[in-house]
Amino acid sequence: MNTYTDDFFQTLPPTAVYQTTADNSAELTLTFHLLPDTNENALQSTSNLNDTHPKKRQYLSAADLKQRFAVNDNTIQKMTAFARQAGLKEVSSEAETHEMAVTGTIEQFSQLFGISFHIYQDDNNNPFLAYHGRIQLPDELRAQITGIDGLNVGLQAGYIPSRRLKMMQIAADDSPVQHFIQQPKKLTDLAGEQEQQPQITGYSPQDLTALYHFPDNQGEGQTVGIIALGGTFNPSDLATFCTLFQLEKPDVQIVGTEPWQPPQSKLINNLEINMDVQLVAGIVPKAKIIVYYASSFPDGFRAVLNDTENAVSVISTSWANGESNVSQAEKAQSAMLLQQLGLRGITVLAASGDYGIYQVGSNNKVPGVNLPAAYDSVIACGGTDLFSNGGEQVWRENINASGGGFSIISPPPAYQYYALSNYFRQYPNYAKNACATPDLSVNASGVNYTTMIFNGKPFKAAGTSAATPLIAGLIARLNTALSYRVGNINSFLYQLIGSNAFSSNIPGSNGLPAAAGWDPCTGLGSPNGVNLLGLIKQTESYWE
Repeated sequence: MNTYTDDFFQTLPPTAVYQTTADNSAELTLTFHLLPDTNENALQSTSNLNDTHPKKRQYLSAADLKQRFAVNDNTIQKMTAFARQAGLKEVSSEAETHEMAVTGTIEQFSQLFGISFHIYQDDNNNPFLAYHGRIQLPDELRAQITGIDGLNVGLQAGYIPSRRLKMMQIAADDSPVQHFIQQPKKLTDLAGEQEQQPQITGYSPQDLTALYHFPDNQGEGQTVGIIALGGTFNPSDLATFCTLFQLEKPDVQIVGTEPWQPPQSKLINNLEINMDVQLVAGIVPKAKIIVYYASSFPDGFRAVLNDTENAVSVISTSWANGESNVSQAEKAQSAMLLQQLGLRGITVLAASGDYGIYQVGSNNKVPGVNLPAAYDSVIACGGTDLFSNGGEQVWRENINASGGGFSIISPPPAYQYYALSNYFRQYPNYAKNACATPDLSVNASGVNYTTMIFNGKPFKAAGTSAATPLIAGLIARLNTALSYRVGNINSFLYQLIGSNAFSSNIPGSNGLPAAAGWDPCTGLGSPNGVNLLGLIKQTESYWE
């Protein structure tokens, strides 16, 4: 039996444990994601855009982007013929969304691709589908297929950077992978107890906007998208949060359907999605908030790009996955979709992780960075411990710390060269040619925490999951103050290294030492919103 499991389309977590062979008669639906015709031009267009001051950028509308990036009809025809020849049923195909869905049995797909399907179990005892071997595709189609969804049913695409609750370790009877298992075995529930949450108080949104000197507006005219890989939004908790802090309750809309999640992830995902919405609402209560449910990060990026009803200007996500756990196909898809989001003028922010120098999902064993935070067109959000007098230190509590470090896979983007060389001059033993996170940081402390509402009661919002929506709110306020979108602003931020736009040289360690300028603990530092706004305005006239 070929037990090769790492392929272009699949990377299994190191904790995965083999269980059994999949049922060949079970039906499976796969979605092929296809390369748009103008992908090479997109790379150049994005580069040109990022080298221009945000005020002078000409962003594309949703309609223009779809038209420019549609898949060639000939590619759709070839894919249709390929599926029919194999006896598969075509479910749907759409040139503008670059995808085609087909249905067949496990046996049909095994023969078509030259692989075999099996059942594995993750470290929470949840079964998921995986394959052995390398997927074989005709040469004329292989170059056109950027990804295949559905190969790993039941495998989580991303995780909350840390687990701040005791979770119930139980196996789910409603798992979507159950019908692929030939002889399901009864799994024993491991009971746990949820911690009793005390009545707590902490930083209010008003406290944070004052301490970080955010521009004086409430995000009027902005739409913030939140990509959620799970969790149920609770409007009642948002209403209580807004009442508690005397905020106008924002308009929140849901796009998509909440994906299936293992039960031990459900509670933490519920906490996560409500924290994201509330903290964005706390900073920009007059912005519209859209929750995009997705089964993966590329799925979430596509949902925003395909939404012609809402003019999203900022995206925030607090889910993450270690770079070693993400397939090459997903990385390529995300990079392409992030280019398109940049052409739309949408700023994307993601949590850098809560395990210091270690990757999410590695049990503190594998160093590296997390995705999507480490993509070069995403603002990676790290964490500090913020004191009431405005002083800060690197966030580090027990096993949790501000996620940051150096990739073991990807080289640095050009805009990071100076920042990294400056850090390596101070610490030459850490020098390497790798991209690094985070970019910016704000409060993530579980001691000097931010307050949210969960299940009707005050609750601690902590971790880089809490930092990310706060920085997303800052970007939305900048857009409102400027009357234009800053879009992908990473290159510009790094040109401001050492300026008064950031509080740098924050003391502490996340497993790597802090430093002046940029460091892998807090990035460029914590932002001073008013100073950052001023520098963006000052450079409008001379930065081309």
